[in-house]
Amino acid sequence: MGLDIHVYRVIRDIKNPRHIKEFVILEHAPKGLQVFEKYSFFKTVSIYDANTWFAAIGLNIENYKWIGCTFYCNDIWEYQHKKTKEKILFINPPTTKKKMRCIAVQEKGYQRKGSNLLFGKHDKIDTVVTKRYILFRHWNKYFSDEDENISQEERRRMFKENIIDNFSQGEDYVIYH
Repeated sequence: MGLDIHVYRVIRDIKNPRHIKEFVILEHAPKGLQVFEKYSFFKTVSIYDANTWFAAIGLNIENYKWIGCTFYCNDIWEYQHKKTKEKILFINPPTTKKKMRCIAVQEKGYQRKGSNLLFGKHDKIDTVVTKRYILFRHWNKYFSDEDENISQEERRRMFKENIIDNFSQGEDYVIYH
C-alpha cells in the first residue's frame, strides 16, 4: 500500500445532481471538507449498510470497530471486536439507497508516493488540506529529504509540480490517502 495525493476542485453551481459522477459524501468525508458545504447538494447514493449486515448475522455493531476496506475484485469490509479482537469480514456486502449531502469534485492533480518517513510517523493519511501555506509547510517537512529511492531535489520538484502548482486556495483541496 502506498501514498496517493490528490488535488480536487470543488464544482460550484450544480444544475442537475443526478448527472454528477465524481462526488464526495460529506457525512463520510475526512475532517476539513466541511468548509465546502455551501456548495453541496443532495444526491441519492448507494451506500453500504453495516447495521443490516450485523443484524442479519445476529451481532451488535456497537461491539465492533471498523478496520478498513478494499475494492479490487470484491468489496471487502473488515471489522474487529472491541474486546476479543476477533475479526469479521463482509465480502460484497449489500447496499441501500439514501439521500445524502455531497460535493461535486474534479481531479486537478495527482501524485503517487514521494513523502519521507516522517509523513507516516505523523499520521497524515486521510488529511485534508485547504490552505496553501499548509501545503508549503508539508512540502518542506514531508517532501524534502533524500533516501535511497529518490533525491531531495526530485521529491520537492514532483510535489510542487503535481500538487502545489495545481492547487487554488478556496476552490480546491488536497487529500493524502
